[in-house]
Amino acid sequence: MYKLLVTTAVASGMILTAGSAFAGNKPKYPKPTVPEPPCVECLNDAINIEQLVSGLQVAFNSISEVGDVTDVTQTALNAANLISLDGMDLGEGGVADGIGKVVQTTNASLAQQADNDLFGGTKSALENIEQAATNVVNVFSGPEVNEIVQAANSSQWANNVITFGKGGYDADALYDADDVLLPTQSALNAVNLITVGMLNGSGNQYSNSAQEAINSMTYAGGGIMPFGYGGGGYNHSIDIYDVGQTATNIANVVSATGIAGVDCGCVSVLQNAAADQYAFNDLSGSGWNTDLNNIVQNATNIANSISFLAAAD
Repeated sequence: MYKLLVTTAVASGMILTAGSAFAGNKPKYPKPTVPEPPCVECLNDAINIEQLVSGLQVAFNSISEVGDVTDVTQTALNAANLISLDGMDLGEGGVADGIGKVVQTTNASLAQQADNDLFGGTKSALENIEQAATNVVNVFSGPEVNEIVQAANSSQWANNVITFGKGGYDADALYDADDVLLPTQSALNAVNLITVGMLNGSGNQYSNSAQEAINSMTYAGGGIMPFGYGGGGYNHSIDIYDVGQTATNIANVVSATGIAGVDCGCVSVLQNAAADQYAFNDLSGSGWNTDLNNIVQNATNIANSISFLAAAD
């Protein structure tokens, strides 16, 4: 007996406040040739799952025209095609013999836009601000799988924007127990993620999803006012402390504790990424007398990664 689960989603979103425009045209590449399925033992009582998503997902937060801002968190998250079967009881006496075939796909119309905006005034001071913009599609985790196919034809845009004035910025509260600075701004796009205990057959991942992860902090109002403009040479500095910016794009990742049949060639993993990845962090502004202290910027793009996980004790 085969168990088949089919889920089809049409996602839509509505922007209530005008935000940044979605940028970038998704490049077009020829689809790769999919190989013949490898030799995999057929399961008489298997769970098979198919997911398809299309449409538009928009997550948008905006704060504007404010003075001093303290302890604000903005989280924008879009997610589609998520499967988690880690706690499933398989085998004799379980709900099924195993997980047979899993298919997770998007069509070309899927767009995910996650945007957080905080606009302070020219005199504003900001403290302990956290922004997280995340887009995720096609994620599978489970104890095992015989065959899995993930195909993403979409676009992802994760964007965080902060502007503030001469009051400066500080984030003393954004340190963890190990005294590591947590991100003020985190932009993440991820497509096609597989985490399994045992891969018994084949894993095919195809990404044609353009990814843009952008963090921007802009300040204004500092400097020295010249004598000729009535300032008497007054020196006003902008102090900026503890800024962490992390921009990450990920496409096609397989993590497995074990892969069966490696020695006989009965298992195959195909990964094909054919899209642009753009990770960008910006901290800029106007002011001749600005002090920057403890600034951390990380921009990372990952495509086609396979790793073995350590077995649990």
